Amino acid sequence: MTTDILCTIGLDVGTGSVKALALTQTGQVLGSARIFYTAQSPQPGYMQLDANELCGQVHRCMVQLLSQLPADAQVEAIGLSTAMHSIVGVNHQGKAITPLLTWADARSNAIYELWRKQRKTNALHKTIGVPPHPMLPLFKIAWFKQQQPELCKQIAGFVCLKAFLWYQFTQAFVVDYSNAAAYGMFDASTNRWSADALAIAGITAAQLPAPQPTTHFTTHFSAPWRLHHSILPGCKLVLGSSDGCCANIGSGVVHAQALTLTIGTSAAVRLSVAERPTALSPSVFCYPVLPRLWVLGGGSNHGGNAIQWFVTQLLNQPAGQVGALLAEALALPPEADGVVCLPYLLGERAPVWNPAATGMFAQLQWHHNHLHLLRAMVEAVSLNLLLIAQQLPMASVKKLSLSGGFTQNSAWVQLVADVFGLPASLQVAGDASARGAALLAWHAATNLPLHELSGTQGAAQVLPNLSMYPVYQHKARQMQQLYQTNYPNSTA
Repeated sequence: MTTDILCTIGLDVGTGSVKALALTQTGQVLGSARIFYTAQSPQPGYMQLDANELCGQVHRCMVQLLSQLPADAQVEAIGLSTAMHSIVGVNHQGKAITPLLTWADARSNAIYELWRKQRKTNALHKTIGVPPHPMLPLFKIAWFKQQQPELCKQIAGFVCLKAFLWYQFTQAFVVDYSNAAAYGMFDASTNRWSADALAIAGITAAQLPAPQPTTHFTTHFSAPWRLHHSILPGCKLVLGSSDGCCANIGSGVVHAQALTLTIGTSAAVRLSVAERPTALSPSVFCYPVLPRLWVLGGGSNHGGNAIQWFVTQLLNQPAGQVGALLAEALALPPEADGVVCLPYLLGERAPVWNPAATGMFAQLQWHHNHLHLLRAMVEAVSLNLLLIAQQLPMASVKKLSLSGGFTQNSAWVQLVADVFGLPASLQVAGDASARGAALLAWHAATNLPLHELSGTQGAAQVLPNLSMYPVYQHKARQMQQLYQTNYPNSTA
């Protein structure tokens, strides 16, 4: 008599792709699928997706994954992970009647800047736990209210990607506490929408999804999502968390001894702690995940996208040349022979929180070429994460946990270990957010503690070259000086 293989599915829906992964309770991956898509920029500063088309891609990805599962596999729960800071307006029937604005959408910059000059941002940060910035749905909603008042008359609610996706599954608008905090409108001390933030946006709490814990689940799926014989009767759909918080869980980092560092299209550093700090740096976010798990950190607008911009836009080379050019650039001596770079091509979130910041190169000399500049860009993306991490309570951190597309480049991984002066654990799976969503689903289904579920699987270790640590510390200070020289009135 054979025993069915029980698994959960982690579904990670981002702004560039959707990933689905089936995971057993012991960490074995039974199958995975991924579908890519591209956000649209119909005019400068706009970055959006079609929410309805996106749900179609999610459905196709799930079908692909389920078709891979062994015949004796049974899905006990499905956990959701989604990108943060998105917003879409929906009508009374739950249909999207605006584009889905992604975190990178900057159309609310002017509204934010006017508000910033009139208000004290630190007071709001203490309530919402995330630095005020145009990326927040708070200011994007205010933009809709100001710039498209007639359309707003048709909008019944403003929902993030997680809430919109949950509605497709369940016909109910619900959002997890982590993604609610990413609105910039959530008071985690009360688990309610902040009255002050609602007033800034010009809406009521009834126009937002209902906040629920990340372990909230339902067993009632909408008919189109009862996809396959592998899905058990009573299968739990688990609300899950944001992609950043899920990445920490999927990397096995549910304690304060490791710093999670991800470089994909954008980049972030995150630290798991058991309690929300009483004093929080104004440049740091703090997201609730579970009663004894909070994620602190900072996100940068710039990761692999800055490297791709340099190769495709500045060098006019095809994207397929990125790997070869990176290999040449990273073979140069450290510090790019003195070139200093600020990678702020899209403004910047952490550590400067300045949407008006721009990219620049400094200390150029006659002998410098495109490879020196490319290396300086890679160093700047990496050092920017160090500057963010310096705002976190790092005393207990003993190692790095690395994930994201950059982990495919061993020289860049070594550079990051050298920058931080810490040993690095390299997550070989490359799908930490999807894995984290699957582990959260296991936690919700079994009540097993995450630390018993989320051990890293076969992670390679990279040791730092400690002689390079002071070299990169010096270059980080040069970056700060360059920024302060060009933005002397910045509040960061």
